[in-house]
Amino acid sequence: MKQTFLVFYFLLTTCYLAKSQTVLVPKKIVRPKAFILKLQTEGKITTGYLSGINDSLIQLSTKRVTFSNSTMGNPSYGAFPYAEVETVKIRKYGSIGRGIGFGALIGAGVGGIIGLATYQRDPNSWFDLGPGINALAGAIIGAILGIIFGGIRGAQMKKFSISRNKENFEKMSASILEMALSKNGHAAKN
Repeated sequence: MKQTFLVFYFLLTTCYLAKSQTVLVPKKIVRPKAFILKLQTEGKITTGYLSGINDSLIQLSTKRVTFSNSTMGNPSYGAFPYAEVETVKIRKYGSIGRGIGFGALIGAGVGGIIGLATYQRDPNSWFDLGPGINALAGAIIGAILGIIFGGIRGAQMKKFSISRNKENFEKMSASILEMALSKNGHAAKN
């Protein structure tokens, strides 16, 4: 009886381990990203959200959509062939808010450290609140400056000059795909 139970346990464990080896684990889950686009054609500028791109066509939407190639061919979106496109400017949706947030945090931290480091006790003053007030003032000033510079940095758009050229359009398409698949949403610097 013990041998039968042991053989059954061994077979069950072997089957379980063999089955667990065939389970595929996704390497990286990429969240969909939305991009804001300014597209210039012959004297006309069109602003919208990037909804799709392929080898010869770029597609915009008036509503916020996440970037994918699955919407290509949908007649409710505006499609522009590369032969009409002069320039394209693109940025990730929400980049202004992220720039403001990160700028405020970094500015407050740096300003607080500078305020703390520059504190000097005045020996002639009977009312001294200590280094905390200097650190707080430095943090507030740093946060304000960080908000301004972070907002400006977040509002910047990456510009592509297409000039109705298929090769330039393909380079832009590859860069946009890299931005869509990267973790932080920015294309690598060339």
